[in-house]
Amino acid sequence: MMTYESNQKMIAKMTELYGLDTENCKDILMRSCLFLLGIGTMICENHFSYTDEQISQMMKQTVADLVQGAKRRSI
Repeated sequence: MMTYESNQKMIAKMTELYGLDTENCKDILMRSCLFLLGIGTMICENHFSYTDEQISQMMKQTVADLVQGAKRRSI
């Protein structure tokens, strides 16, 4: 999955924006994808009643937390 051209572009942009190395950005992208897949599964199974805005906010906060965690580990 990480070899897809679109993901390579996202990883390059993440490296630039977050100031992290490629491996940390790959990890963040993978964890984000898995988180989003879980949300999608919950929606499909009708076990999730959040709005698009709430989901968007959860996703943004999760990525921000992953970035901060990676930065702390890099120190």
